[in-house]
Amino acid sequence: EEAKKQEEANKKAEEAYATEISKIAGDCSKAITDLGTFVSENPLPPLWSDEEVITLAMNTVIIENAYSDAQNLDAPEKYREVQDSFLKGLKQYSDAMPIFRDGVDNLDADKINKASSMFEVGNNYINEATNKLNSLK
Repeated sequence: EEAKKQEEANKKAEEAYATEISKIAGDCSKAITDLGTFVSENPLPPLWSDEEVITLAMNTVIIENAYSDAQNLDAPEKYREVQDSFLKGLKQYSDAMPIFRDGVDNLDADKINKASSMFEVGNNYINEATNKLNSLK
C-alpha cells in the first residue's frame, strides 16, 4: 500500500515536471522564433521604432527568464539527465542575450555572431535533452 502511494506520488511529480518543462520550453521556443523573425524582417536598429525595440527586448528577457524558471524546477529522479541538458542549453541562450542586445545596440557583428554561436551550442544541449526525454517515453 505504501509503495503504491509512493509510486502515485512519483507519477504526479513526473507529470507536474513534464508540464512545467514543456511550458518553459514552449515559451522560450516562441520567443526565439519571434526574435529570429523580427531580426530577419526589420532593418538595422537605428531605424527601429520604440515599439520594435521593446519587442526585441521583451523576447530576450523571456529567453533569459526561461533559464531561471527552469532552475527552480525540482526534476524527479527519472528526469535528472533531461534537466541537466535542458539547463545547459537554456544557460547558453540566457548568456547569449546580453551579448546579442549589445551587438544589436552597437551594430557589432562580432557580438551578434558570438551570440549566434552560443545559441547553436544551446540548441545542441536542447536537442540532447529532447532525445533523452523521448527515450524515457
